Amino acid sequence: MRITIDASSTMPPRTGVGNYTWHVVRELLRLDHLNEYTLFFNSLRRPLPEGMGGGLDGRVTLCRRRFPGPWLHRAWKRWGRPSMERLAGPADLVHAAASIVPPVREARRVVTLYDCYFMRRPDHCHDLGGLYMRETLPALLPRCDAVICISHFTRREALEFFDLDPGRVHVARPGVDRDFFRAVTDAD
Repeated sequence: MRITIDASSTMPPRTGVGNYTWHVVRELLRLDHLNEYTLFFNSLRRPLPEGMGGGLDGRVTLCRRRFPGPWLHRAWKRWGRPSMERLAGPADLVHAAASIVPPVREARRVVTLYDCYFMRRPDHCHDLGGLYMRETLPALLPRCDAVICISHFTRREALEFFDLDPGRVHVARPGVDRDFFRAVTDAD
């Protein structure tokens, strides 16, 4: 299978979503040796993340675009293009790892949803993040083939706010970064 992952959120400076995506991508590439991956990065100025390209074999392609993020998101919202396949090449599946769902031609779509705060508190959301998702996700999420929620709470909210088939909404809890968190061995 040809899988494209929007890894733009992993570009520095990384937030929580970027760190989550960074680790999911690294572990997926470490564990899956059957599928081909394209990691899509878009930013006008931000650099590629260090270490993402280290040790990649021929089944992983890095695709770098330099569109202004707001411009690309407006084009997706207004015209439904350019498709992810046009930007990053042919794909069987596109994973919107940061909840910004791109248009696709034929690929199946999977989106990770971290929370629904943008639906509950739009007055606290930035135009390029929460307000964009509030305006686009009600129409786009029901057309996704799968929605990954990071908690049962987020899944319940997603089912409450969006017209989703419960069979397509799955919980996959975040893991633990073993480089950051270690077991305490000192009993005191």
